[in-house]
Amino acid sequence: MSFFRKKLKSEYSDHINAPLVGLGLKKGSEIWFDYFNEHRLFFERLFKIPNSNSYKKQLKELVINQLKENIDQKLIEDQQLDFQLFLRFFASGIIEFIEIYISDNTYTKEDFVKQIIPLLKGIYK
Repeated sequence: MSFFRKKLKSEYSDHINAPLVGLGLKKGSEIWFDYFNEHRLFFERLFKIPNSNSYKKQLKELVINQLKENIDQKLIEDQQLDFQLFLRFFASGIIEFIEIYISDNTYTKEDFVKQIIPLLKGIYK
């Protein structure tokens, strides 16, 4: 297992994938972006690796697992949406947010939190 894969799996899983239940959407989002900011150099390098799709896929799976625990599945399915497809779609958007946050200093953590809260607010448990 490569250095990046080990680091991604162990650190992300331990820190970010820990239950955020009870912290609220704003605080949970801030914790996510704080983590990516603290490990900015690692993720800058990760996203620049040619053929980094396998790493992004692992990160996406970790994000999906976190979303799965916090999104109201019944609410999504009541809208006649496939929950697994919804999770994959939403996780892809979060990965894109992370890439922009890491690579573009134009936006602050607060900018991203302001964007993500309205997107999650109606579907978050």
